[in-house]
Amino acid sequence: MPEWAELRITSDFVNKTSVGKGFIKAEKSDVSKVKTDLSFMNMNRPFTITAESRGKELRLSISDQKESKYLLMFMGMSGGFALISPKYKDYDKVMKHSHLRFYREDGMILCFHDVRRFGKWKWADEWSNNRGFDPVRETEEWKNELRNSYKDNHGFVSEVLMNQKLFSGVGNYLRAEILCRTQDNPWKKLSEFNAEEIENLMNVTLYCLETAYLNQGGRIKDWQNPFIQNENHATPMSNWILCYGSLQSSMIKDKTGRTFWFDPIWNSEVPEKYLKKKHKLTEII
Repeated sequence: MPEWAELRITSDFVNKTSVGKGFIKAEKSDVSKVKTDLSFMNMNRPFTITAESRGKELRLSISDQKESKYLLMFMGMSGGFALISPKYKDYDKVMKHSHLRFYREDGMILCFHDVRRFGKWKWADEWSNNRGFDPVRETEEWKNELRNSYKDNHGFVSEVLMNQKLFSGVGNYLRAEILCRTQDNPWKKLSEFNAEEIENLMNVTLYCLETAYLNQGGRIKDWQNPFIQNENHATPMSNWILCYGSLQSSMIKDKTGRTFWFDPIWNSEVPEKYLKKKHKLTEII
């Protein structure tokens, strides 16, 4: 978390608050351990910022009168953006966890806030090469790669969905919702799928990514939609989520330590190795 939908919403927010605006400097917080040199944005030349997302990555295009550079950002567990004024009543509270800051000419500050400090950034001309095609932005390329490779992948579908080379942008809550809707056995190997099943998996994945975005993203852990100021505001996601975090769902700790929520109809299929870890198998009512 954040996942595909939340990254696209973040990109929208950065563009909404930056396009047509001039920036005069950038800085990182005193506690940030990211070593990226920010001098390009501190040369007394105004610059502009635009954003785009791909999977779980965000890329900022930083341009001044002479050149453009790309800042590739990773949100970590809780990273997001906010636009604040120095007169904001909770200014100090927001700045405490804002580890990358862009100062607009009008005095407003575009902040990358990250309570857990897992987020990071670097200059890069290309997207990361350890991530696959974006299912929404590069649908045909993504589908063709899966069609040509799934028979050679012997991992459980519940684990493969977290593989960013194959399902870029899918994270913990999206895999739960995808499998809840496909009704696939989470412990079925991808190589055991037939052509019809793999097509259904891809189509449901696309549906879940796009619908999560249209539903204003998930408010899970410390991430919140930057367009929504009221922390108690309920988004359509509340009614869309069927499985993730539900008291009616079963759960296990997967091999990475993440909590995986799934339909109790698959309780009897859970591999023994998972039952040795923290788990909860809900009875089917």
